[in-house]
Formats: sequence, C-alpha cells, structure tokens
Amino acid sequence: AIRLANGAVYQSFEDSVASVVGKASITLSCGSGGMDESTIEEIQRFPGVQSAQPVLKIESMIQEGPSTGHTLVIWGVDLLDYEGLRPSGDSANAITDNQWKQVFSPQTVFLGEEFAGELGLREGQTLTVTSQGLSHDLIVGGLLRSSDALLQGTERQAIMDIAAAQWVFGWLGRLHSIAVVPEPGVSGATLIQALKTVVPPDIRMSQSSRRTEQVESMLKAFQFNLTMLSGIALLVGVFLVYNTMAFSVAHHRREIGILRALGMERRAITGLFLLESGLLGLVGGVLGSWFGVSLAGGLTTLIGQSAGELYGVTSLAVSQVHPWLLVESIGIGAGVSLLGALRPSWDASTIAPVQALSVGQSEDEESVSYRKSGWIVVIAFCGSAALSTMAPVDGIPVGGYAAAFCLLVGGTALGPVLCGLIHEWRRTWQSGQWGLLPSLAAEQISRNPGRTSVTMAA
Repeated sequence: AIRLANGAVYQSFEDSVASVVGKASITLSCGSGGMDESTIEEIQRFPGVQSAQPVLKIESMIQEGPSTGHTLVIWGVDLLDYEGLRPSGDSANAITDNQWKQVFSPQTVFLGEEFAGELGLREGQTLTVTSQGLSHDLIVGGLLRSSDALLQGTERQAIMDIAAAQWVFGWLGRLHSIAVVPEPGVSGATLIQALKTVVPPDIRMSQSSRRTEQVESMLKAFQFNLTMLSGIALLVGVFLVYNTMAFSVAHHRREIGILRALGMERRAITGLFLLESGLLGLVGGVLGSWFGVSLAGGLTTLIGQSAGELYGVTSLAVSQVHPWLLVESIGIGAGVSLLGALRPSWDASTIAPVQALSVGQSEDEESVSYRKSGWIVVIAFCGSAALSTMAPVDGIPVGGYAAAFCLLVGGTALGPVLCGLIHEWRRTWQSGQWGLLPSLAAEQISRNPGRTSVTMAA
C-alpha cells in the first residue's frame, strides 16, 4: 500500500510540473528570487527556439472557508497559449465571452470544478489568500472541467494570467522559470550551450530528462518517511509472529516430546515450525497483498492531503499494480514470518523429551536480566534524545529516523524490565495480598518472562 501511494504521489507531482511547462524540453530557473522577465525576450528571439513560456509559481494560504489554513499553489502562465481559453474556438470547454473579458483582470483566478466545490466556491465568488504576509482577495473567474488541457495536472491548484499574478503578488518584472521548446531538429543539449551566451550566469538550465531527477529529489524525504513507517509495521509484525509461534510451541510440547522420543533430530523439529511459519507467511502475504491494494486507495487519499499541503500536488490516483510488486509483497510477508519464527523454532528443538512428556510439567521459569535490559532502555532513550537534534543529511532527517529506532529498541527492552519487576514484586509480597486475579496474572507473567516480554514489546 505504501509503495502504491508513493508512486501515486510521484506521478501526481510529475503531472503538475508537466502541465505547466507543457512540451518544453528545457527549463530555465533562478532560485526563489526568480529572474528578470527581460530574459524571455532574448530567448524568444534566439535561433533554434520555437517557443518560450514564462511561469510564475505563488505559494499562498487559504484564509476563509472549510479549507482555511491549507496551502494553495497558484500558477501564473500565459493564458493566450491555451486554445481552450480562446473565445474564437469551437471547443465545448472554451470559456464564454464574458469570462474572456475577465481573464486579464488582476483578481481573476481559475479553479477546477471539483476543487472549487471542496472549497465551497462558485464562479464570481471571492477567494481570500495570504502570500508573504499580505492578504489578497481573488475572484473566481471561471471553473475548469477535468477535460480542459489547462487543468491537467493542476486539479487542486489555481491558475492565473501571469501578468495579473505579477501585479497582485508583487512580482512585477520577475519570473520563476521559463519553459523553452526547441525547433524541430535542434538538440536540447546544444541549445543549452548556445543559450549560456545570452542568459545571466545565475540562471540554471536543465533538460526535461533531468526533471524526473529533480522531482525525485524534492519528494525523497516525504517518500522515505512513508517507507520508514512501513518498516516499523514490519518490525511489529516480527514481534507478533514471534508471539504466535511461541504459543504454538507451548501448545505442541507433548507432540514435540513424542517426536523427539521417536528419534527425530532437533533440526527436523526446527524445520517443522519454520515450515508452518513459512506457509502461514505465504497465506498472510497473499491476503496482505490483496488488502494492501484495497487499502492503497484510501491511503492515497490521506497521503494526497499531506502532499498537497507540503508540495501542492494535485489529486492522486493509484496506478496499475505491477505483478512483480505483488510477488515482492508476498515474499516479504513470508520472510518476516520466518524471521519472527526463528527463536521459537529453535526453542522447540531444545526441549528435552522427558520434560516435554512429563504430565503437568510446564516450561521452566526463565531468568530475565532486567537490570541489563534497564541499561539498554536508558542508553536507547538517551541516544534518541541526542540523535533528535542531528541536522538533516541531503534533506533526509537521518538523525530523526535513528532516534525513532532507538525509541523502538528502548521500548522493546522495557518488556523484560517490566517482567523482572513483576517477578520481584511477586517474590517480595505475599501472593494473596493483592487479590486473586492480580496474583494469578503476576504468576503467569513470571512463569515465562521471555515470551511475555516479547508480547509486551509488541
């Protein structure tokens, strides 16, 4: 489910970028401060350039309605380049003449029909946003349908004419980027080298082939965080499998004793329980894959809300599930099941036949070095506190993830500590002093602290 959601976020962000730059194979950008718009005039006249489109990206925050406080990305583009907005066209999706008169109004903004419905807005109503600490009242000049070319990839964003956006948001004479389409037969790399002679040195130029790398870099931390969350889920799964197999070993103690008395080797006993765990893991992997694909739809919606807040991506949709992804998920399920069953399977092979066959003989009490585990808890929690202050590495909060891992280790070590304390409490106080049920619970916990501590950790 996480992998499918990650893919949906990436594809949505790529579609948003592609919808703005269109067929451009070269993109010019100049950091957050933008570039002088006179640069585009030089580029449009440059030999080998078929077209050059200016782009302005405004990050704002909605101030009214049900989405108050949500981030809204407003793209400033040259609306004359979109045939669907030209009144002379015969397209059923073209805006009306009255709307056309409002296109160049400094307050006019265009929204998708579905997105406007979520915001509770209709055509002609006011949308109040803030950008760089200033409040702006925009008027919804038109609602775009999902089939409009201008809306593709920007369903949850807003569109303005670039001149109006420059005027309203204080970007007169400045652009964020320029999308360049070379003439047929002109190499993008060759044109970039030629353009370096006319553009300022602080302007970065990249081909569309590098756009994927840039999108991946921007979303790397977001997607890595989701992957880490799925890893934590697998870790919890290991604990749960351990607990399940430990109970299975306890339930089949007599059968284990009979098999050992008949001459079955220890490794065969281990193999039996590993086989059981592997088969259960395969079944769980199949069911989990089916459930994960079903869960991906709802999870994508939730992740899309977070991604929209952080990056302004559009609506997300789960892409087609590749068969290899299902094979991988089933394999991971079986692997996690085998990993969690290693210790219980080994314990099953070490049970002495006489002990296993003795009537009323339970498992030996295990000594838990809770003092040693206590030091692990202290070290892990202190390490977590120290790592949480570590600066990110290449945009990835490595220290934060390491701190979370230390918390998991510390939480795991708390299980033996609690079991040890309960065992000491049972030895110190009289068994009936606290009542029947607490005394029975303490006795059961201290009888097999090894398995109980794993249950607590899970």
